[in-house]
Amino acid sequence: MKILNEKNFDFIMTTAVLLVLAIPVEIANFYLGYVIGEGPCTLCWWERIGMIVIGVGGILVLRYGLRARYVAFILFGAAYGLFMTLRHSSFSIYRDVGMGFGGDIFGAHTYTWGILVFWVVVVAMGLMMLFAKDEAVAVGLFRKETKVKALNTYSKFVIFISLIVVLSNAVQALISAGYPPYSGKGDPERISLNNTWTAGVWDRLKKPLSFVGANVVEKPFIAGENNQISLKFSTNPQDGAFVSVKPAPEILNQKELDFAITGFMGKGVASGLAYNAQNDTFAIYQIPKVVCILWTQILQKLLTP
Repeated sequence: MKILNEKNFDFIMTTAVLLVLAIPVEIANFYLGYVIGEGPCTLCWWERIGMIVIGVGGILVLRYGLRARYVAFILFGAAYGLFMTLRHSSFSIYRDVGMGFGGDIFGAHTYTWGILVFWVVVVAMGLMMLFAKDEAVAVGLFRKETKVKALNTYSKFVIFISLIVVLSNAVQALISAGYPPYSGKGDPERISLNNTWTAGVWDRLKKPLSFVGANVVEKPFIAGENNQISLKFSTNPQDGAFVSVKPAPEILNQKELDFAITGFMGKGVASGLAYNAQNDTFAIYQIPKVVCILWTQILQKLLTP
């Protein structure tokens, strides 16, 4: 029994184009873009490009048969997409505590979905190559001559939808990112005709591509050690926290407290926040000097219901 004949192969490939290109890119483009107004960042565009490349590869297979060059085209597109998605996710996912660096679909933010999509593409192409036993499917892998295949109604419909999605993304990219040499933005704006265009993203290509970008946590400053870090600290308490902060912050007003220190709402007596219910006064105090900086008006606004 033939595991995968040409008819079934075309159905699976058409469905793959639908699931990789038409549906996810259409949701990102139409719903998140035009309906919600979410502007894609540069890495969002690169993820979409990876899905479009794979979808186009699938369309070529549907039209001209399973050829080695198209398989390689799809796998290279998946490798590119996996890299861009992992790079995109690594910039934001560890900082994302529910505030959302982008819209979510089924509980997962859009920038993470590419990991699943591109991984499935790699696995699906491997299974297709493993089980494509039918001669009509496998014989064209290394065929030199071009053979145009007839498309069924399902394939024509999916290809038509895919082309509409690609065209719509091109229009959206023109509105939000601009034409070359303008590019997308690391922190995108809402999609509108008032978007500003910038070519600043190209400067990032001067640096090696990484999975952390600018999110580099330096080693802590330890007094007495020769640490090479960008922030220059001073161990002189008169300088303040940073050498560049001159002069050091000064206490503008201080006085001895005229009430017993009980801590905030009676909790604790160490240095911290004190409250006097008789005159409705908050104070920041320090023991043993029993002095405070009176920020009465500011603290009352912040802490009084």
